[in-house]
Amino acid sequence: MLRKYWMMGLLLLLPLSAYAEGISYSYAELNYIVDEDVDVSGVGDDDGDGWNFNASFAIDNTFFINGGYSDVNLDDSNIDVSNLNIGIGGRNRISDMLDAYGVVSYEDFEVDIPGSGDVDEDGFGIAGGLRGLLSEGFELNGQIKYTDIDDFDGWSFKLGGLFAIAPNWAINADYTAGELEDSGVDLDIDEIRIGLRYIF
Repeated sequence: MLRKYWMMGLLLLLPLSAYAEGISYSYAELNYIVDEDVDVSGVGDDDGDGWNFNASFAIDNTFFINGGYSDVNLDDSNIDVSNLNIGIGGRNRISDMLDAYGVVSYEDFEVDIPGSGDVDEDGFGIAGGLRGLLSEGFELNGQIKYTDIDDFDGWSFKLGGLFAIAPNWAINADYTAGELEDSGVDLDIDEIRIGLRYIF
C-alpha cells in the first residue's frame, strides 16, 4: 500500500515530458558561457567566461515572449560585458517535428571598463530560425540575427542543440558567431554556451 502512494507522489512531482507535445516555447534556462572571444579590429582580441539566463513563455499556439541576460568578464582586460534583451516572437509549425520562428527584440549592451566607467547603449534585434526534433528528446536549432546598437550593426549566426535528460529537463548547448561594425571598427564575437533548460 505504501509503495502505491510513493508511486502516485512521484507521478505528481514528475510531469509528463514537454517533448511529447512537440517543440515548446515555454521554458527557463541557465547557461555557463564556457568561452567568449572578442576581437576588435586594430586593437586585438580577448576572451573570457560568464553566465546567461534565458526565458520564454508561449502566449498561445502562435505567439510567445522571451528575454535573456548575459554577463561576461574578459580575462586580460578585466572588461565586463553584459547584454539584456526582451522580445516578442511568432512561430509557424511546418510539421510536427519542425518549426520556423521570428523574433523582434529590444537590446541593451553595457560595457564596464575598469578606471573608465560604463558605456551603455541600446537598440533592436530581428532574428529568424528553425527548430527541429530529430527524436522526441533531441532537438537541433539554428538562428540568424540582425542587431543594431547605436552606431554598430551586424549579423550573428547560432547553431545549437537540446538533449532531454529527464521529464521536462534538457541539456542545452550552442555556438554563436557574430560581427558588429561601425565606421572603421569591426567587432567579432564568438561564444560557446552549455546549460540546463526546464520546459513547462
